[in-house]
Parts: sequence; structure tokens; C-alpha cells
Amino acid sequence: MNSSEFEKALGAEPRETAARLEREASPDPARRAAVDEALAFEQRLENALRVPVDEEALVESLLAAPKQAHRRFGPPHWLALAASVFILAGVSGLLWVSVQPAGSPSVADYVANHYEHDGAAVLARAGEGTTRDEVQAILTRLGAQASETLVSQIRFIKFCPTPDSRGAHMVLATQDGPATVIFMPAVQVDEPLLLRFDGVSAQVVGLERGAAAIIGASDSAAEDLMTRLQEGVKPLAADA
Repeated sequence: MNSSEFEKALGAEPRETAARLEREASPDPARRAAVDEALAFEQRLENALRVPVDEEALVESLLAAPKQAHRRFGPPHWLALAASVFILAGVSGLLWVSVQPAGSPSVADYVANHYEHDGAAVLARAGEGTTRDEVQAILTRLGAQASETLVSQIRFIKFCPTPDSRGAHMVLATQDGPATVIFMPAVQVDEPLLLRFDGVSAQVVGLERGAAAIIGASDSAAEDLMTRLQEGVKPLAADA
């Protein structure tokens, strides 16, 4: 991998990057030093997070807190002010939004920031492949299941942070090449959004459980993926 891919992979998953260097028997001392430093920082961070927890007090505080429904995301509040926003002719109900990552927190900002952080690194790992069991195991942990048709398209999957919960970062095969999908199980969108950021197009669509961002797919491939995701991602029976 080139320097840019290496830096993004190291920032996203230092342990995976270290393992990859071992597999490739990389002789580059600078990269090995960077990996060692990243692993040391990761360990220091984990050690710092290992603090004693009063479990009884924690449970009581959680039970006392008001129950809230899943957070719903509509268009960002700056939507009305953005001169680049307009109704996309010919596609009823979809909005083009020019994402500004420095703006207020929103699902649009999250998608742009997350993809900028490790989108290229995850795409590069799609060649490593994944199994149906691995896909279903990760989705099960997220309270979801996928159809066999959809699973057969998934070339890579890993856990990732998403708004309000953990989610899954995937690479799927399409007729026009690989595309990124970020599954956000605790996010609900009021209406589908089309986003543009850093020369990349993305669609955020609602699913029966949560929502998904389809990034870097052609129009026809995105439309196909949208249908497959909405038909193929379902809550687990216990969560339905």
C-alpha cells in the first residue's frame, strides 16, 4: 500500500496494520517505527480506560434515565442556508446536500468524516475477502440479519462507530466495481439524502432496522444496492 493508504490504515486499525506488515515482511523501518508507536499509544489508551466501575450504581442510573427512542436524523439545520442544496430533478423526495464536515453534527457530517478517515483503507482491504459466517456474525451482534443475496455481494466487513451505537463498515461488489456501505443500526432518517463530499457521492437510506450510507457507487449501482439493502437487511427475530 502507498503512504496515504498506510497512514489511514494505521490511524483506523493499528493492530491490523501491524499484522499486515508481518504478513508482507515489510523491510521499511520507518513504517515499523510508526506501527510500534501507534500500538504503544493504543495500549496506553486502553490502560487509561480501564477504570473501576460501580456496577450497581451504573445499573441504577441507567434504569432511572428516561427511555428514549432511536435518534432520528433529518436534514442538518444548516440545510436551509446552504446555497448548494436543491431538489434533484427527476428523483422525487431526494435532496443533494453539499456536506461541510466542520458544521454542526449530523448524519451527513458523520458519513463524510468517517469515509474520509478510513474509507480508502477499508476499500483496499476488500481483496482480503470475508465469509458468510463472518458477515452474519457481525450483523447479528448489531441486531440484524442479511439475505443470502446481499451477503454474496459483501467482500469485506468490520465493526465501526456510528451515531449513537456501533455499526458495520462494508465493501460490496457491484456491476461497476466495489462500493462502500456503512450500516447504522441506531440511526433513522426522515427522508433519503444524497450527499456530495470530496468528489464522492453518497446516498443515505432508511432500512427496516436503522439506515445505510451507500458511498462511491454509480447511480445504477446505488439504486440496485438501495433495493437490496432495504429488502435484505432485517431485524433479528427477537428484535422485530
